Amino acid sequence: MRTSSRTMAVGMALLLALSVLAPTVAAAETTVSVETDPATDVTDRSATLNGNLTELGGAGNATVHFEYWVEGDRENSTNTTEMTVGNGTFGLPVSDLSNDTTYAYVAHANASDTTTVGAERTFTTLTEPPLGVDTLAASDVTPTSATLNGELTGLGGAGNATVHFEYWVEGDRENSSTTGADEISSAGTFEMNASGLSYNDTYVYVAHAEADDTSVTGDRSTFTPVLSEEAAEDQPFGHWVSAFVHSLIDSEDLEERNLGQAVSAFVTENNPGADNRPDHAGPDGERSERGPPEDRGNDDSDDERESPADRSDEGDEGDEDERGPPADRGNGKDKGKRGPPETGDDAEDGEDSEA
Repeated sequence: MRTSSRTMAVGMALLLALSVLAPTVAAAETTVSVETDPATDVTDRSATLNGNLTELGGAGNATVHFEYWVEGDRENSTNTTEMTVGNGTFGLPVSDLSNDTTYAYVAHANASDTTTVGAERTFTTLTEPPLGVDTLAASDVTPTSATLNGELTGLGGAGNATVHFEYWVEGDRENSSTTGADEISSAGTFEMNASGLSYNDTYVYVAHAEADDTSVTGDRSTFTPVLSEEAAEDQPFGHWVSAFVHSLIDSEDLEERNLGQAVSAFVTENNPGADNRPDHAGPDGERSERGPPEDRGNDDSDDERESPADRSDEGDEGDEDERGPPADRGNGKDKGKRGPPETGDDAEDGEDSEA
């Protein structure tokens, strides 16, 4: 009897303990809690749905997603993709929405086979795209200038927007420059010129747009002023030379190269004015053919050429005694009698006077 009593006492104690613990375990399995937060980044075609996982019970994380639908038509609702999160806020983007439409949505959370749903919220898409601007890639880049491109993606209900670009040498935005501003009345691309750039420096630039006291800025983009092969033919030859010199200065083997010779060779090879050179002033590969114009003779006549000494030896040796001033000029003693040659009566009169 005593043994039986003890067994019954132990059993009752165990039942009492289980009755206390069972509600605690059950409570732990049902403490997952999620809230539906306001939507953000709402445009005419998209939005970001937000939620907050406030309780996880004994679980380490939960799987969450959103369900959304056009207000009043939950039967045709759409579920977003799922994501795993811990305690705290989370968000998922939705797109392909209709403009000027009210949508309802709720947050879902599941942990340890327990699912909970947040309260229902709504948002209304915009009638037209909000004010927005994108920075596009630069074009027509030369050693000293570039065309900066952007796109106005929306006006946000405004009649027009003012756009411009800001650009600076990478790492030095404090000394940035701005282009002139332009006013446009519809979404689309726009471009502006930036000049006075430094060759081979990397520039950062962004597009700005402003309308109805609201300003937006596009993402950063970069470009480096260089002389591309495609653009070289349209640039002054001085730009070619400048680009080549800078490329030499930036090269790793600068100390091993003769800068002057390299530039001279580049100019000789690429100078567009070389097309107008005479035939005998050809490039390096034709130096063996260089020579004077054809009317000046060629190398084959060198043997026939005579030096001044040869010429005097052949034709002038017999005439050395006869060399001197013209006969009518007389010699040193007759300087006073110099005059034109005597002809006609003047000659006869001279003979008579001498007689």
